[in-house]
Amino acid sequence: MDDDLDILTREDLVMEARRLRAGIRRHRDSTGHALCWHHPELWSLLPEKPEPAIAVPDWPQFMRGCVMYRQSLDAQAPDAPRLAREFGPESAATKPEDEAAETDLSEIYRGYIACLNTQDWRQLGTFVHDDVAYNGVQVGLSGYRKMLERDFAGIPDLRFDIALLVSEGSHVASRLLFDCSPQGTFLGLPVNGKRVTFSENVFYGFREGKIAAVWSVIDKAAIENQL
Repeated sequence: MDDDLDILTREDLVMEARRLRAGIRRHRDSTGHALCWHHPELWSLLPEKPEPAIAVPDWPQFMRGCVMYRQSLDAQAPDAPRLAREFGPESAATKPEDEAAETDLSEIYRGYIACLNTQDWRQLGTFVHDDVAYNGVQVGLSGYRKMLERDFAGIPDLRFDIALLVSEGSHVASRLLFDCSPQGTFLGLPVNGKRVTFSENVFYGFREGKIAAVWSVIDKAAIENQL
């Protein structure tokens, strides 16, 4: 496959080495959202040009993989600055030194929501503090997990969708939307499997990069109006 190297002159080999090094450096120096991006430019440095035969994982497996990859960065680069930029065309033009000035609580929160939606409870401690409090009551990580497990047991099709997300300092505010079918009684209401839509307004306090306090208000009236 690499027989072409045998006929290259010394100057050509040096040029090829420099081209490959430049491509590897571009990949190495990726930061922010580009860390988990597709890098076909690096592959294009090879002489053969076939399209890579890739397999794309389904969303649940992909999100679990993203969470695990993000966790590996905590182990491999614990001192790297955390960024709060949303992904978009503008993020590619943002200077790394500008991004580094922001704390990345919004991305931590999105990882937390992905953890909930995949019910990957083993990873919950990555996002939630051991001493977490819920609506003023300290429940701890184990109590918080049990609460979430009860939620999913009582609402088999439960899914958390972020409608609004604001991050400032050590706090995150989020408006979550739900479209699901709670079984039996939910919030004291006889829903009994009827499909309902409602919202939840939640404020989170972070400590040591993890959720340490949660204040939640669910729009119970919206559910009542659908029964």
